[in-house]
Amino acid sequence: MEKEQLLNSLANHSVWQGFPRGRLIPLVESGEIVIVNAGTTLFEQYHPAKQFFLLGEGCLSHSGMAAKRGAQIPFGPISAPLAAIGWSGFLQTQRFGTTVTADTDSLLVAWSQDRLRRLFYADPELSVRLFRLILHSVCNQFYDLRRNRQRDKSVVAPPPMLNTTKIATPPLTASDCLRQSAFFGRFPDQPLDQLAESARPEYFPGGSKLAKQDGDLDGPMVLVSGSCHVLFEKQGPDKTAHYHPFSRFRESIGIVAGIPTIEGGYKAEASVYATSGCWVYHIPAASIEALLKYDPEFGRTFLQRLLARVAGLIGAARITPHLDVSDPELETIADLIANSQTRLPVTSAIHQIPHLLGNKLTIGTANSQLEIAVPMVAQG
Repeated sequence: MEKEQLLNSLANHSVWQGFPRGRLIPLVESGEIVIVNAGTTLFEQYHPAKQFFLLGEGCLSHSGMAAKRGAQIPFGPISAPLAAIGWSGFLQTQRFGTTVTADTDSLLVAWSQDRLRRLFYADPELSVRLFRLILHSVCNQFYDLRRNRQRDKSVVAPPPMLNTTKIATPPLTASDCLRQSAFFGRFPDQPLDQLAESARPEYFPGGSKLAKQDGDLDGPMVLVSGSCHVLFEKQGPDKTAHYHPFSRFRESIGIVAGIPTIEGGYKAEASVYATSGCWVYHIPAASIEALLKYDPEFGRTFLQRLLARVAGLIGAARITPHLDVSDPELETIADLIANSQTRLPVTSAIHQIPHLLGNKLTIGTANSQLEIAVPMVAQG
């Protein structure tokens, strides 16, 4: 593939439909073509993410350092055209989340993060469109990792038992729920009020299914009360469902299901079961799309937070199976934190959790930190 072909492929992507082609010129012209020979490391995990890449042709491999391991653990190859590489540079703390090495001679287009920030400031709608492309690529990476996780037969969990006890009304209004949510809470009042006006409450008794993996959703589902269990679901040869534990939410206000599609819709990244009676608010995708068009600055921030959320899903999905370890649960938690280090400040108390869990005298402190860590890591 030649430089001209690669840039034309980018300019003809479906995310730019209806977008004036003239406004793409600064993005296309500021991209630099990079050729990477097979065996070359493009960048290393934890290094400052000063560049962002889209893959033109070739095959790259991701690997990362898990807890208590000296070697890099492979997370699978990436060869899809226009796959996003180095996208963690858009997230705090702007460090690469993995090490990327070329399996074959590869052609990429690269931008400096500083240049992209200037382009985004000058044209916020361009940033919204580009983030859609990036999210589409990153979600596909998540689906690949989820399939690998589902092949691990070492840990399988049953869904919760049904409990028909009902709580009459949601304990918070939609507006208060969004303001207390880890995902939505930092947005200004005006867009939150617009989203809250269209939010639809729904109650789920304990043991019922809130969302089916890969099922279409009318928008993100935000838990307002109760607790739920998020499970990767796989159909077995005998046509029965097998469930792999993913994460738990205990009385934590935040998104429990809903990642975007390239068309602007949403679907569930896993199956979600209520472990107690749960109230959720559905935030309609149509309301979100209207805000993205009306307020591109909101759109850029919203899509970056979705990117952070999918990064959390990737970190949890790529936990490796544990063999011959004395405490597999402790090792899993350590790996989850290790996989999220590029988004955690070095001073974060979350880094202490594995050490606190290792001593029975500090388990209570560890559990209180976990209540903070699960929404932060899994929801982004």
